[in-house]
Amino acid sequence: MIDTLPNRTARVVGQALVRNLAPIKDRVLTLTSDKGSEFTDHEAVTGVLRSDCLLHPSLCALGARHQ
Repeated sequence: MIDTLPNRTARVVGQALVRNLAPIKDRVLTLTSDKGSEFTDHEAVTGVLRSDCLLHPSLCALGARHQ
């Protein structure tokens, strides 16, 4: 999935995830992300998609190390 977004706010990222994944939501079982602020709306996204969200600890550590 590639999408151009005006910013990386949780609302904009969440809307883009739903818009792009809703057509295949029956195939979306899990979303995996780091703990970036743009993913704070993950509960709304996974509610619409009826999937789980994993906040992967090693991705979080990797992101913090490279900031």
